[in-house]
Amino acid sequence: PASLKAIHHLKPVLGLEFTATPKFQGNVLYSFSLGEAIGRYVKSPRVVTRTNLTAADQANIDKLKLKDGIYLHEEKKACLAEFCNAYGHPSVKPFVLVSTRDTEHAKEVRQYLESDQFEGGAYRGKAIEIHSKPNSKEESEENIARLLEVESPTSYVEVVVHVTMLKEG
Repeated sequence: PASLKAIHHLKPVLGLEFTATPKFQGNVLYSFSLGEAIGRYVKSPRVVTRTNLTAADQANIDKLKLKDGIYLHEEKKACLAEFCNAYGHPSVKPFVLVSTRDTEHAKEVRQYLESDQFEGGAYRGKAIEIHSKPNSKEESEENIARLLEVESPTSYVEVVVHVTMLKEG
C-alpha cells in the first residue's frame, strides 16, 4: 500500500509492473505465464533420479543430492566453455542454487560443500550462504552485492546456499 501511494503521488502517465506474483488483475496490458515461457525463455530444469538407493543412502540423502547437483553443474560448465570458445562468445558462468530448510541447515550444507570431504575440497571458497534475515543492514547489503556478482566471469562463487531469500524471481 505504501508503494502504491508513493507511485500515485507522482501522477505517472503510465506504469509498468513486472512480477511473478501479480496481485491485481485490472488493466493488464500483457500477461506472459510461466507455462508459455517454459521451453521458450525459461529452460526446463534437469532432474537427477536414483533408483538404487539403500537405507544407508537415505541417511546421507543431502550429500547425494549435492553430489548429483554438482555433477550436473560441472557438466554444464564444460559445455558452456566449449560452446563459448568454439563460437568466440564471452564466457558464461553457471552457478548452482541450493535451497535449505533453515539457517542451521544452510550453514551445515555450505561447510560440507567447502570441506575436503566434498569433491576433495574443490569447492572451498566457492560457496556463499545467503539468509532472508541477515544480522545487520551491512550484512544484507553485502549479500545483495555478492548475489549481483555471482554471474560475473571473475566471481569465485559457484554455489549459492540460501534459505527462502531467493524463493521468487
